[in-house]
Amino acid sequence: MGAWCLGLFQSDEDSELVIKLSEAAGFPQTIPNKEGHIVLGLTVTPNGKKFVGRSRDNLAKNRLSIYANDNKSTAMKVTIRERLDGGKLQELIDKYTAKYHAKEEGAFPAPESGYILCILGACAMTLGCTLPAAFKAQLKALYPAALHLSEAREQLKKALEGPGGFQNGTPYDFSSVGLHDMMTSKKADAECKQGNLGMNAGGQFTMFAPKPPAEDVVAKSRIKMELIREEGKHSRDACGQCGKGEADGGKAMLVCSRCKERKYCSKECQAAHWPLHKAAASGVCHPKYWFAQ
Repeated sequence: MGAWCLGLFQSDEDSELVIKLSEAAGFPQTIPNKEGHIVLGLTVTPNGKKFVGRSRDNLAKNRLSIYANDNKSTAMKVTIRERLDGGKLQELIDKYTAKYHAKEEGAFPAPESGYILCILGACAMTLGCTLPAAFKAQLKALYPAALHLSEAREQLKKALEGPGGFQNGTPYDFSSVGLHDMMTSKKADAECKQGNLGMNAGGQFTMFAPKPPAEDVVAKSRIKMELIREEGKHSRDACGQCGKGEADGGKAMLVCSRCKERKYCSKECQAAHWPLHKAAASGVCHPKYWFAQ
């Protein structure tokens, strides 16, 4: 497998991974029913007969995808965003974060779960999903080491760090022509900056792939992910420092007013937890947002 250009969603790996993640999110092959609503789990051939098996052409026409540009209608995108925001996105984040920390190397299609998390995050952005602050911090830690294709890395950096970056609730445009459109475009030869098009292209996980990031970049990414893991050892519904589920005296829990997620039972716990919270959520939280009722 290779890449037709070096941006997000322009490689065979990304295309295959979008399908796998869409199925993992509960969106297998689909068709509209007579009322125009979406029915999950059905596949049909062009003549309307039911179909058993996997057809790439049929999947492309009749599936819901977590990558917004793969869907035919706004209604499809809304259906997917609501499901992801309803808990499925967090489930997938937890699954692949666990694989990352377990150092599992067999996840399809890439040997790095960090890469899968980056593509998952990029897909969610195209739909305008609400990304948890902790996941944004993970993506910032991961992309320099996980994305080897230069344009893909710069695209995700801009989405996460700006200017004009992703905002929760607003679909984000990576300005990246998709794989199938690029394959048929006359611009493909001019825009592909390395390798040959097709099977010999410099995809992220091929023998023609670009060199991976330097060891120090990978090491920094792993250290940051460990910090994020440590920061999140207590539930977001509990005190980030001590793990208590409620504040003393029946008072309301304190909430970091910037990330809106990390809670504390007291100012003392928030102050004690701040160095770790700051390190894990760099670029998300800042000292001026410490305390909020």
